[in-house]
Amino acid sequence: MILTTLYDNVSLNPQSFKEDWGFSLFVQEDGCSILFDTGASGNILLHNAKALSISFPDKIFISHLHLDHTGGLAAILKKDSVVYYPYSSFDLSKTLQKAGANSVKIKDTLEIYPNVYSTGVLPFRSAVNEQALVFQKSNGLILIVGCSHPGIQNITDFVIDKFGKSIFLLIGGFHLLGRNRWKIRRIAENLFEKVHYIAPSHCTGEAAKKIFKNVFKERFIQNGAGRIIEIEKGRLGIKQ
Repeated sequence: MILTTLYDNVSLNPQSFKEDWGFSLFVQEDGCSILFDTGASGNILLHNAKALSISFPDKIFISHLHLDHTGGLAAILKKDSVVYYPYSSFDLSKTLQKAGANSVKIKDTLEIYPNVYSTGVLPFRSAVNEQALVFQKSNGLILIVGCSHPGIQNITDFVIDKFGKSIFLLIGGFHLLGRNRWKIRRIAENLFEKVHYIAPSHCTGEAAKKIFKNVFKERFIQNGAGRIIEIEKGRLGIKQ
């Protein structure tokens, strides 16, 4: 399994990868390729993908319908693309049909590939309907989140309860920018008991990332545009 961060507020190599407010992650797993979110800018998404020699897959997973996660969508749509997005009052189906793409509007948990699932719209009171992506692995779950508007602790607890396994890797935006540092510390300590590796991204905030790094230590992954994580036979390695 290979996870490549294409879009993030931070670039690990600014000379090669552009940084911008938003998130996108390319996932390859046993013949299954999915693009999780598309960042805010099609130009930046295309630039970073070219720098990483990545061709966009047919399947695109949208965590929620904010521009910093959907802004690059139009630039990468292909005929017969399949876009999975959460149920909302805002419907993408007509826009996608005009581009020759297919839409899957998700409300409940859905298996996309064998052992690859949408959580469905997360069942918590939130101003934003959001879904997360889950890969079931023998050594635990890979949980990918967009902005975690329903709360990152709520999401992790829901996923662990739903799938009956602990989380091997949690990656994505935690929506903690500007939050009280003591509250962030409590969140980090809570997640430490449920998550093995953690890669806070995007809207987590730099102050919060420092707290997570302090709590998780060697289990913390510094994420950003250009990061490549490989998981094989239960082991995690950083390729770039």
